[in-house]
Amino acid sequence: SVETVARQVRYDFFSRVMSEQDIPLLLTAHNADDNLETVLFHLVRGCGLAGLGGIAPARLLDIPGQTVVRPLLLCSKADIVAACHELSLPFVTDSTNEDTSYTRNFLRARVLPALGEVIPHPEQQVARGSVTLREDEQCLGQLAGHLLTEASAENCLLRTSLATAHP
Repeated sequence: SVETVARQVRYDFFSRVMSEQDIPLLLTAHNADDNLETVLFHLVRGCGLAGLGGIAPARLLDIPGQTVVRPLLLCSKADIVAACHELSLPFVTDSTNEDTSYTRNFLRARVLPALGEVIPHPEQQVARGSVTLREDEQCLGQLAGHLLTEASAENCLLRTSLATAHP
């Protein structure tokens, strides 16, 4: 999609600048509202734990030694905007966010306000759930790694070990 390509172009640009300037960390302003949009987007597309875990608080970029960190992930957009106003900090809102032909923007403009009418602060509820689901995914990944280690023998996998494992 156009959104996916644009995201990749942005991160490629940041990685290039980070490499040129020897900058190891990229901090973004992703917030709890962004995470809620992401989780809903993944949910309606049919996802597993990774998708329901939402936006990771930190992840490695494609170039070794570069990490993106999202320090505002548990903060609501409303709280961030209020703090900007209170501290007289300028901020920019992307005008393309108004184009509801993009799924994420449609969710932001139409679905989230309706959800907010029946569930107080849904972004905070989903943020808490996302933390737990990311932990669950990490745990299951570790368990799968242990299973593979136990089932491995001389360049093969033992069928009996795998057959007794939980699906």
